[in-house]
Amino acid sequence: MFRAFCAMAADLRATARTREVLVTPENPLLSRVTVNRFWQRSLATGIVRTAEDFGSQGEAPSHPELLDWLAVDFRESGWDVKRCSNCS
Repeated sequence: MFRAFCAMAADLRATARTREVLVTPENPLLSRVTVNRFWQRSLATGIVRTAEDFGSQGEAPSHPELLDWLAVDFRESGWDVKRCSNCS
């Protein structure tokens, strides 16, 4: 039982670390993908047309500075989805 508890605690620590990494300013991927999805939902085409592939094999953003600005603004607003949805 103790080993199971230790394994669960380790999983929770790993999950917490993953969450922290995803939302750090040094890792803008989550905010960029989210903003692009809002843009795509509102305007039918995302700033990155290949919304399902933000990696090296996907298309480059049509307006990278706009995507970066929106992503930073979204993160700095406290991840305010309602505010971000109104901007696109």
